[in-house]
Amino acid sequence: PAVAVAAATFHTLVLNRNGRLFTFGLGKGGRLGTGDESHRPLPTRIMGPLTKRVVASIAAAENHSLCSTADGAVFAWGSNRFGQLGMPSSQGQHSSKLSPRRVEDLKHSFVVAVAAGDRHSIALTKLGEVYAWGDNRSAQLGRSLLSTRLFTSNDRDSLSSPGVTGSASHKPQRVEGLWSATPRRRAISIAAAEFSTIVLTLPPTLSDAESSLASLPVNVIFGWGHGNHIPLRVNFPAVDSSSSSEFSDLQQTNSSSYTRSTCINPIGIACAKYHYVACTADGRVYTWGLHSESLGIERDEQTLHEKDWFTSSKGSNQLQSSSIASPRLVVAMLPENGGGRAVSVSASESHTAVLTADGHLFTWGSCYGDNVLGHKGVRWQPKPRKVKRVHQAVGVALAKEHTVLLIGTNLPAVPCFQACAHDDSSSRSTLGTENLSPLSLQDTATIEIARNVDMFNVIPIAVASYRLNCRPLVSFCEKFLEMNLDGVLSVASLGDLEMFLNVRAGFEEVHFREFSNDGLFHPTLYNLANSKDWIEDCRAILNSLSGFIEVTNSSKSNRSSTQLKKMKDKGRVDHITETKVVEESGENVF
Repeated sequence: PAVAVAAATFHTLVLNRNGRLFTFGLGKGGRLGTGDESHRPLPTRIMGPLTKRVVASIAAAENHSLCSTADGAVFAWGSNRFGQLGMPSSQGQHSSKLSPRRVEDLKHSFVVAVAAGDRHSIALTKLGEVYAWGDNRSAQLGRSLLSTRLFTSNDRDSLSSPGVTGSASHKPQRVEGLWSATPRRRAISIAAAEFSTIVLTLPPTLSDAESSLASLPVNVIFGWGHGNHIPLRVNFPAVDSSSSSEFSDLQQTNSSSYTRSTCINPIGIACAKYHYVACTADGRVYTWGLHSESLGIERDEQTLHEKDWFTSSKGSNQLQSSSIASPRLVVAMLPENGGGRAVSVSASESHTAVLTADGHLFTWGSCYGDNVLGHKGVRWQPKPRKVKRVHQAVGVALAKEHTVLLIGTNLPAVPCFQACAHDDSSSRSTLGTENLSPLSLQDTATIEIARNVDMFNVIPIAVASYRLNCRPLVSFCEKFLEMNLDGVLSVASLGDLEMFLNVRAGFEEVHFREFSNDGLFHPTLYNLANSKDWIEDCRAILNSLSGFIEVTNSSKSNRSSTQLKKMKDKGRVDHITETKVVEESGENVF
């Protein structure tokens, strides 16, 4: 089963429980890491140096991908035009890596998480350090543009277009604005987008126990980019309330007014092109940045003070874009307003997604495709809206034109069989395996099928197991349905459900016979033979054909008598031959 997903514009990454990494999508430029540029419409495992390694975290960007392994190594593949793979960049066909390559400059650091912007990469170490490399034209690496290592002369020419004043670096460097700060900031989560990076840090530890904002036991968000290379703290509002009337009366206060009873503790972050999302320990969602539809907060809402909004326009023919400078509560996500307790957030270029503790998914924003938001035919959704038929969701990843959802599944115990003993008692032995034969083909098939049951195929498998009278598989499927009924109902087709109910109702009154060993006939044949309806149907057929059978037998008997008489006239048969001729004539006894 999958445990993590990552999505980008042209491809998707999936990590399973065993640490194996799979990918699918468009392969141009080597972004899939499969060793070539072929497209993969179905999940394909990434091999190469990852074949014998256990992957721990993954990240996907438009043209490159990253992963970290259980031993702390970082691998990257895809486009390296801006040095985002952590190796020197070169123009031409060799600027891309079709297979994962290790980032050698991080071999002395134990990396536990990675994040990918469109043209830069971020790594988080076990100690809480943050490393960045790649494009730095918007200061998204967290260091000044002048201190960034320049490209080669060819790469510098590619960055000499009007408006480009920055450079790039292929060498991972630590973000000293966090690590060298006083007190030191240790990161626990990272996120990256096209022009910026944000990190979630642990509460700082001070030598003196002053009652100040820095000493509050809450996590802190820092961000940089969009032309600023200095990590800036994201300040949340001083008072948190679910009442919109209270929010309308809020006045922005300085950080010294924070108290322990009103502090906000963020636990999850997401970064998009022009907006940011955070969820807190009490399950609330905050957004800030550009475009009100991406933020889930309408311009005329009374929950925001007017001075927190800024608008800009470039000419009378262009629409105004609204922005909010500091995080604001998404009131529509509160449980009393139809939302839920948020546990995870994700953001793409112009839309946002939130997972709640009860496994529901909420989305809002704008997109190009009709079904990207999960609402049929909806391309613009300014406020949070629950996606129908989504239950037990545990992970979500947003891309520009598609959404990847990870659904949790409760798995019952796989059927367990004991091998048969060689003696004539046909009993199951539990004293050892020396005199035991292998499992039967049906038992082996049952175990293998049960291991591959999921929400999408459990109904067809249950129907087949009913028809074949495979009792262990029937019990497994019924238990699976009981544990995952909401999820199965949300993804199963109406035709499959109708077939399942009909088959199950037809077999409820049938007596199931238990077979300890394989016999000469399949159990289905025994059930048919013992079925009252089957016996009655056979008798009806025989009764309808009884007249035809009698006429046929009479004709055959007359033909046999005539043939025998002719042979007797020739004197060529005796009593024994006569009997043989009758047998060879093909007469049947009824």
